[in-house]
Amino acid sequence: MDGYQAYRYFMAIRLHFTTDKYDVFEKSGRVTGKRETFEKRNDRGLFEKLANKFTKDKDLIQYLVANFAYGNNGVIYSTDSDEYYDTWIKRKESMRRVFELDLITIQRHLENNRKIYNDLYSIDEYSPLLLNLYLGKQITLETMVILNDIENYLYAWEPLIMLWKDEFRLIRKVKRFVKYNSDIVQSIYSKFKEEMS
Repeated sequence: MDGYQAYRYFMAIRLHFTTDKYDVFEKSGRVTGKRETFEKRNDRGLFEKLANKFTKDKDLIQYLVANFAYGNNGVIYSTDSDEYYDTWIKRKESMRRVFELDLITIQRHLENNRKIYNDLYSIDEYSPLLLNLYLGKQITLETMVILNDIENYLYAWEPLIMLWKDEFRLIRKVKRFVKYNSDIVQSIYSKFKEEMS
C-alpha cells in the first residue's frame, strides 16, 4: 500500500460517513481521484505515513472507520486517532461484554430516575432517553447500533430527524462495521427487557 491508496480509503470512508448517498459497501470503496491530483496535495505525506503504519488494508480501514465513528472526521490530523482505533478494536473483541455493561448502565439510569422500559425509546421529549445516554457518553455507539437492530428505534424517531440528523446518520452508517453474535445479543436483551417490564 502507498499513500495514494491510503488516501483513496480515506476518501471512501469519509464519503460513507459524511453523506447520505454514498455507501462504501455498495460502491466497493470506489472513489474518483487521480494519482496526479493526490501528488499535488500538501498533506500527501500524512497519507504516506498512514500507509507505512498499516501494512494491511483491513487495518487501515478499521483505523479510519474508528475515527469517523467516534467523531474525528479529520482522522489523520488528530492526536486522538490512535486512541480511537485502540478503543474500536477492544470493543470489537469484547462486543458482548460492552453490550452487557451498557444495558446495566441503562437499567441503573431507568431505576434511579424512576423510569420504565418504554421511556427508553419514547420521543415525548426533544431527545429520547436512550439518545441522551449515548450523547452523554454513558453508553457506546456499538450498543446504539445493536439496539436499533433489535428495536428499530430510528424508524420511530424519524420525526426528530432534523434535530439529530448527524447522530442518526452515524448510527445507520456504522451498522455494517459493528459485528456481533445476534443470537447471544438477543438473548441478553430479552433478559434485560424481561427484568425491566
